[in-house]
Amino acid sequence: MIVINTRPKDLSKKINELCSLEKIELQNTHLSKIIPIKIDTDNGANKKIFENFNTYTNFIFTSRAAVENGTEFIKIKSALLNKNHKFFAVGDSTKEALAMKGFEAIMPIIKSSDGLVEMIEKSFPGQNLIICGENTNMNLQNKLAESADEIRCYNLNYSKEFIHDISPSEAIILIYNYLTFEFIHKNLDVHLLRNKIFIVASERIKSKIFNLVPKYDLKILVSKSSLDVDMLETVKKII
Repeated sequence: MIVINTRPKDLSKKINELCSLEKIELQNTHLSKIIPIKIDTDNGANKKIFENFNTYTNFIFTSRAAVENGTEFIKIKSALLNKNHKFFAVGDSTKEALAMKGFEAIMPIIKSSDGLVEMIEKSFPGQNLIICGENTNMNLQNKLAESADEIRCYNLNYSKEFIHDISPSEAIILIYNYLTFEFIHKNLDVHLLRNKIFIVASERIKSKIFNLVPKYDLKILVSKSSLDVDMLETVKKII
């Protein structure tokens, strides 16, 4: 059975390498594209954040794309970093991406924004800087409220250009975030989804999908984590 990767091309190198190694037939259907946003440190809100960098103790990254496009801002001020500064990742793939950039990240036991907020409020009080995308659901910002500022460093743009590459045939579709499923649901006939198996990166995504389509009886399996290797381990159990 063919496996469909829905991630942006910029984040698909590892999944392609793993599928080639495992001889898994992979179809890249890049439904979205990451558009970097230039972080302007000379004007606007980012200028204030840049000038007050030393007031932040916690740096929170919400996704791999946030790591890829936001760590340069941190590195500009690297001379100010010390052992009191902490880096946080919402999930496994974000933590892995931070490690590749040279930052050791803390991750909550419950891999979600709610789990992260609970951990920070309990064990890591201080001023927070959230590095995220324009598609943020604002959960972290709203719950951390006055103790948090944000930098939005990328747009996740969805396009219908490749949506019809998802054929009526049976397939396994990898879903790394809820927005991707929502986009598929809006742009494909529901009957085309019934013979698909969705591998999702978290229980939270599964729950949100079932809330969106409670009557569809879709086949959804939850991966151990959002890491590509774990997503494929789930795939291998059914092919």
